[in-house]
Amino acid sequence: MDSLFAASKEAILSVGEKFGLLLGALLVFQSHGRGLSYKPHMHCVLSSGGIDEQGVWHKLPNIPFEIISKTIAQIFREQILKRIDTLDIPIEEDKSVCRRYRVFATIHDNNAEAIVDYLAKTHHGVSLDISQGIKKDGTMVEFSENKNGKVLYTKLTQALFIERYFNHIPPNHSVTTRYCGLYANRCKAFMHFVRSQLYLEEPKEKAKFSEICERCHTVLLIEKQYSRNEVVEFSHYLQLHGPPEVVAI
Repeated sequence: MDSLFAASKEAILSVGEKFGLLLGALLVFQSHGRGLSYKPHMHCVLSSGGIDEQGVWHKLPNIPFEIISKTIAQIFREQILKRIDTLDIPIEEDKSVCRRYRVFATIHDNNAEAIVDYLAKTHHGVSLDISQGIKKDGTMVEFSENKNGKVLYTKLTQALFIERYFNHIPPNHSVTTRYCGLYANRCKAFMHFVRSQLYLEEPKEKAKFSEICERCHTVLLIEKQYSRNEVVEFSHYLQLHGPPEVVAI
């Protein structure tokens, strides 16, 4: 995963260097393919342009696929071999492997909210909601997936289904969504100038979430907030009513 992030980031920066622009990119790692198979790949939402050294916004003339493909193949190969070497794993290097990597690009007709909504569904790795659409028949499990508006069905043994499902859960502390270039935190100061040049409104602050009481349907008010250091005080309130009585039968 880290190797794919490094290769994708370097490819985006190389495109920006070619045109003398600082581009912005949102990178999201996904490991699943059809039927929960293992298919590691990277989704990249690239800005339609970037800023030059004077901070002026310019439209990206085109997307140089050859540069992106070569950069990803080269950097990914270097990164993955370096990580394997640190783990002391013997491997026969196959240079033809990187030739099978392809780069696909399209201009989305959907708005930003729809794109982010799609990427957010797999933020924690697993793309399948096990509470919906799962059918068990003896030792077999059948589930459905929606791929580009088409419903596809997959049938696996229970053991294989569990193995594939857990295989897509990233390790603890893994960061599966990252930003680079103009979208990085260090470039937040430039975003105001970019929005002014594109005549875009600054993002408004979202309204604070309000929880509604199920009985009276009024807004619940926060009486007190507890920190981790107030466990003792909090446990005192829990013991006001005591445990339930045990009735012998």
